[in-house]
Amino acid sequence: MLAFDVFSTRHLAAFAAGCFVALSAIGAGAAEDTPRPMVAPAPEIPENPALRLVGRIPMSHMSGTWDHLAADAKTGRLFLSAQEDHAVDVVDLRAARPILRMIGNFNRPQGQFYVPELNKLVVTNGKDGTAKIFRGDTYELTTTIPLSLGADMMEYDPRTKYLYVEHGGRDSNRGPGKLSIIDAVSEKVVRTFVRRR
Repeated sequence: MLAFDVFSTRHLAAFAAGCFVALSAIGAGAAEDTPRPMVAPAPEIPENPALRLVGRIPMSHMSGTWDHLAADAKTGRLFLSAQEDHAVDVVDLRAARPILRMIGNFNRPQGQFYVPELNKLVVTNGKDGTAKIFRGDTYELTTTIPLSLGADMMEYDPRTKYLYVEHGGRDSNRGPGKLSIIDAVSEKVVRTFVRRR
C-alpha cells in the first residue's frame, strides 16, 4: 500500500537531500555486474527540524506514480496527478484522508494548478495534449482546451489571470516546445509560442 507522507516544511532542501540519499542507496545496493546509477556518495545530512514527518495518509487505491501537485490553502485540499491511473486524487490535509478520486477525464494527467480566486482546477494531460478545467467545488469538467502532446507544466499570473502551459513534442520526452497562454477567466487560449530549432 502506498502512503502520502505529510511534512511540515520551511525548507525543501532537506527533502531534496533525502531524495539524493535514497538514490545513492539504490546505486550502492546494485550487483557488481549491474550498471549503477551515476550518483555521488551521500553526504552526512544533519537532522533538519524544519522538515519533519507530521502524518501519513494511506492511499490504498494508488498503483502508479504521482506527478505534479496543486494545493487549495483555504480548504486544505491537495490535488495529486496519478499518471498511470489516469486520475487526480483529492486529499484533505487537515483530516489526513483522501476524499475523492477524479476519473474518466484524463489521459496521463501531469501538470496542475488550482486558481483560488476563480475556484478552478486546471489539469494538463500529456497523452491527449489537452488542458482540462474543473470547478473547484463540484469537480465538474467545464472546458477542454486542445494543446498538443506532452502538455505538462504550468504557472499562473494572478495579476493577468493567465496560465502559462508548456506542451509540444512527445509526452514527457520534450520534443519541439510550445508555450500557450490561457485566460483562466474565459478559459480560452490567448496566444501560443513555438520554439524554433
